Amino acid sequence: MSPAAKAITRDYRIALTAAARDLAPAGSFTLLLSDSLARHEPAITQGTDGQWRLVSDIDLVLIRDGGADDALDTLPDIMRSLRPTIVTTMFTVEAAHSGHLRSLFGADTVLAARSPVLTGTGTPRVASAPIRRRELYENFIHQLANHAFKDGTLEESSWLGPHATERYRHLKLALEAFRLTYPTPDRCRPVSYHRAAHYSQAVDRSATRRLLERQFFTDQSGSGIDVEHCAIKALDLFFRRSRTPYRTPGEAAARGLTQLVRNIRGPFDLYQFSLPLVYLRASLPEHTRQTAAKALHSAWMQYADETGRSVPDQLLRQTRQTLDEQGWNSPSVRDLYRAMRSTHSDLLGAHNFGRLQGTSYQNI
Repeated sequence: MSPAAKAITRDYRIALTAAARDLAPAGSFTLLLSDSLARHEPAITQGTDGQWRLVSDIDLVLIRDGGADDALDTLPDIMRSLRPTIVTTMFTVEAAHSGHLRSLFGADTVLAARSPVLTGTGTPRVASAPIRRRELYENFIHQLANHAFKDGTLEESSWLGPHATERYRHLKLALEAFRLTYPTPDRCRPVSYHRAAHYSQAVDRSATRRLLERQFFTDQSGSGIDVEHCAIKALDLFFRRSRTPYRTPGEAAARGLTQLVRNIRGPFDLYQFSLPLVYLRASLPEHTRQTAAKALHSAWMQYADETGRSVPDQLLRQTRQTLDEQGWNSPSVRDLYRAMRSTHSDLLGAHNFGRLQGTSYQNI
């Protein structure tokens, strides 16, 4: 980390430790500072006043026994009042589940547990399942949805400004494209953006350097980089199963995703596999679009049957022949995927926090 990033992180950690000690209950618990700060790659920016500020949001992880004192639950509110320009969120994991964490959340939590902010009378075991291709893909889809729907916690950082907020969201998607194409993810360690960048083929080397400058973020960071092209190329590389040349960007990904949508095997598959297929629609040749549309039609009908939610008839009619011409600009598409995303997020949280055992979450 740069000296400025280290100073900001140290300042926040000191304030966090003091606030947590004032609230700390008796008993067994562990408070961790996770995510980009645990990986030592936070994004910072310099304001017009010359002061450096944190752009990355803060993820705290509290591990405690079920039914334990909830005194620390107010900690995020306290930190937001102490550091109002920093978006602070806290995730609570029951100690009974902390040995069964998953995905990059689990890997970051294991890393953060090496240097806990505060512990109680006991230290719960923290362990995570290996990271596979599926987990890297899961995180890419999260950023793709933020990009497509313009969602995310950065909306709370009003001091950043709308243009810079949009730019940062674009950067996050491009950086996840690095990790999506990381060649050997099956390990119990977080995959940092810097490590993944050395292997990524999603963008050229000069663009890679510009993207990694996110640590010193400005509203011009990553300028000149076609983020959507980067995302589509990463999906093509991820789903390509042979050396067959595809003339159209997105075609290799669409073929792989269409096959997956036809064979949905678990509760996570529909959202994760169909969302990028809709996203890719504009770049696909006509035949591939029609094939994808038929697969989406069947998947949406399955979603309606399993959840009892209605899928607009107009949307279903349109997908019988081709994908909706409006894509993400269609209110029907947005409403459908916002509903799917809400259900998916709840389920994925339970899965990654170790609460959900025995689910079908196969590698891809």
